[in-house]
Amino acid sequence: MAIPVRVSGQTGVGLPFEEETHTRAISAHGALILVSTQVYRGQRLTLSNVQTKAALECVVAHIDRHQSDRPQVGVEFMLPNPMFWHVAFPPKDWTPRHPDAKSHVKTSESS
Repeated sequence: MAIPVRVSGQTGVGLPFEEETHTRAISAHGALILVSTQVYRGQRLTLSNVQTKAALECVVAHIDRHQSDRPQVGVEFMLPNPMFWHVAFPPKDWTPRHPDAKSHVKTSESS
């Protein structure tokens, strides 16, 4: 899900940076984003939701430099925050076998 975000922090040499980007995926625990600034695993960043102006501190959990000219960076919130994205996530005990999932599949197949 592409949501516009602003990411800020300090470079490896201590200079502040800020850039606008978007998410590639989101969860209650963080997001996958594209960044042009070089970041490192374990680095603390601030992620701001451009639409809501909400901001949270997060940590770089994963970096994939092989996908494009800008690395995909997995950031994890310091504490889970499902309300940050203003999106309804499935409950923790949800599975594809859940009755709601089956009724949704039937509905979309009959369209």
